[in-house]
Amino acid sequence: MKKILNKLIPPLIYDFLLTTLSSILSILYILKGALFKKIKIKKRNNKVVILGTGPSINTIDFKKILKQNDFDFYSLSNFYLHKDIKKINPVAHFIAGLDNSVSKNDFNEWIENINKKLPKDTAIVTDIKNKKIIKNKFNTRNVFYIKTIKRNSFFNINIKLMVPKPQSIPLLALPFAIGMKYEEIYMAGCDHNILKYFGKDIKNFYTKEKEIRKNLTSKSYWNEKNIIDELESNINLFKQYEQYKKYSVRKKLNIYNLSKDSWLKYFPYKKI
Repeated sequence: MKKILNKLIPPLIYDFLLTTLSSILSILYILKGALFKKIKIKKRNNKVVILGTGPSINTIDFKKILKQNDFDFYSLSNFYLHKDIKKINPVAHFIAGLDNSVSKNDFNEWIENINKKLPKDTAIVTDIKNKKIIKNKFNTRNVFYIKTIKRNSFFNINIKLMVPKPQSIPLLALPFAIGMKYEEIYMAGCDHNILKYFGKDIKNFYTKEKEIRKNLTSKSYWNEKNIIDELESNINLFKQYEQYKKYSVRKKLNIYNLSKDSWLKYFPYKKI
């Protein structure tokens, strides 16, 4: 059949039709998955704090926030190292995949530590592309996979369908929180000021000795980087936040920044 069609249809038109058909089938496949996909992660409250790993986390008064008893928490990446992780008891923990600068052994050890130290009820959320590498790593936990797609702008957030491909892990948690329809969203420890550490050890709320994925925070991180690549990455990062700012204005969402030292100025600073 393929040979017959090749003879009957000019090559350019044939390629166009084949590409179009493939795209339509992919969209239908995604839609089918979205229709039957269930979000087993449940809200406990109507407000959520997204917890990054920047140094500003150490300025957050968690005792005060926990006393209010009306906040959910989404933890990111190495936040599982926080001394109060059990008390904070995140609803979900968001993880990135295997980075090129991290060894597979270090990555697996990192995943094992996350699974060991997180509260037992905390779910895992990650890009669906990571499904193979974390398969069977979180057997006792609820794991939710998100489809991500490269795009510069968006009109609606549907976490069952797809979200914009994130430049950084907070940009996976943010659309998830939006999709879960929280009344208020707070960003904490999402400092995004890595450029001020160029060529040096990267600071987080924890000491560098606790980092299992060594190359991500030590000076060696910069060995495979150059300033142009890092600047471009940061431009993409802040452009994505700019899109979420526009989206939040359009949809009248309440998104705030809890960290004064953060370079994330798209959302107003607000104390809890």
